Amino acid sequence: MNDYSTIIVGLTGGVGSGKSTAELFCKKLGVNTADADKIAHDILDNNCDVISNISDFFVKHHNTNVLQKNGKLNRQKIANFAFQNLQTLSFLENLIHPIVKQHALKWIDYQRKTNEKIAILIVPLLFESEFDKIVDVTAAIAADPLVRKNRLLKSKNWSVEHIEHRMKNQLSETERNNRADFIIDNNGSIESFEQNFNAFIKKLENLTNN
Repeated sequence: MNDYSTIIVGLTGGVGSGKSTAELFCKKLGVNTADADKIAHDILDNNCDVISNISDFFVKHHNTNVLQKNGKLNRQKIANFAFQNLQTLSFLENLIHPIVKQHALKWIDYQRKTNEKIAILIVPLLFESEFDKIVDVTAAIAADPLVRKNRLLKSKNWSVEHIEHRMKNQLSETERNNRADFIIDNNGSIESFEQNFNAFIKKLENLTNN
């Protein structure tokens, strides 16, 4: 693998794998992060064209209003439809992913210009949305589907059916791990996950130019 002055990492993992926890580890280590989901949420909340397009789509295709009284989109209502309807999911991804990618590219450019050694872009659908093509290396947080399902049942107000729909619309654990440059195991305790994550960061530090 080549040496880098700045390493941009694309970090992914299935739903419930521990991406948010990994972001907290990054803060403790002083590693800059950007979260594609948070960028997408900001777009859904504030981009007037996106809000209008989504609202019109749901009225036309689902005969339902997804706008709240404050003019914001009801993201939970949208998600409930999207993960059970491939046409709706495809529409949303085709609308939002290109805008998220534009924001991500600007963020990446800034990390390089400010000579950050390591910066991590967290993207749940890293390979599915081809965000792996805009980063230097990829890493997958590995956790068995049953482990992830149990975590989500404890931490989220989601039904088993909703969790399974989300998992079905992501790559399988095996395929995701096979495509990643690095694997970070998170099948055990949070302490062991932090140790594994810190070891991963150490590997990256060895790749950067001094």
